[in-house]
Amino acid sequence: MRRPVPLDLLILALGFLGFGGFFGGYSMLSDPTGAALGMTEVRPLLLVADYTLPGVFLVLVMGAFPLVLAGGLLHATAPLTEGARPTRLFPWFFWGVVMESVILALWLAVQGLLIGFHWPMQFVTATLGVLLAALPWSPGVQRLLVPPPLRPHAHHAPSPRALQARSRGPRLRTS
Repeated sequence: MRRPVPLDLLILALGFLGFGGFFGGYSMLSDPTGAALGMTEVRPLLLVADYTLPGVFLVLVMGAFPLVLAGGLLHATAPLTEGARPTRLFPWFFWGVVMESVILALWLAVQGLLIGFHWPMQFVTATLGVLLAALPWSPGVQRLLVPPPLRPHAHHAPSPRALQARSRGPRLRTS
């Protein structure tokens, strides 16, 4: 059995975001003035003195976290490509991707408010955000990432007699 296409797209989007986060963060950390990215004129509009804090944020939240998610999804779904029976994955993958898409949306909103929204990379990142927000909800990904609802086992289900007794209410003693 092969991985669902939406899951492959999700892994690719996380990988692209992760490597982009590392590149942008490294550029900001190696040159906190913003000259390496051609963003020296934007720095006065920011709430920080230089690009060090945004660089750390990019490396950790937009670089490392998406790559951990992508690597975890690749590792956990590797048996699917080898013909093994699929197993349900931990829901932290699902919620991790949802959380990353929310953080990415907030990051882009703050960028739009502070410096505007007109660089090509912002549009690429926004597209990745839309993919990260939509793909975890696709049926193929849901089947693998979200555990089924808990159902009582047959031996735990109340018997018809017990259900009937409940519907009558409590019995009153008569002497």
